[in-house]
Amino acid sequence: MSMSHYKVRDEDYEEGDPTFELLDKPGLNEYIILVGGLVWIMGIRFDITFVTTYFTWYTKNPRIHHLKCVRHCIQYLYTTKNIPLVLGGKKKLEISGYSDV
Repeated sequence: MSMSHYKVRDEDYEEGDPTFELLDKPGLNEYIILVGGLVWIMGIRFDITFVTTYFTWYTKNPRIHHLKCVRHCIQYLYTTKNIPLVLGGKKKLEISGYSDV
């Protein structure tokens, strides 16, 4: 998601833009359901952690803009489902532990 989509303060919303109006009751229910699903998916798809946290900030008063962003995130998940998660690094993975026994 582009950084221009992140709106944190009410002053950031432009007057008269219809996408910044509050959601109606059916839209609110859809938003809550989708964000709840993203919270569960976030446990295995760490690349959506920040954006999902952003969505949870607005579960009290989401706007049409937020619902569109949630749908965009779900589209991103669908289109990247076959891309493997790469942890990076060239060093061989070693597990080491310490004990006082």
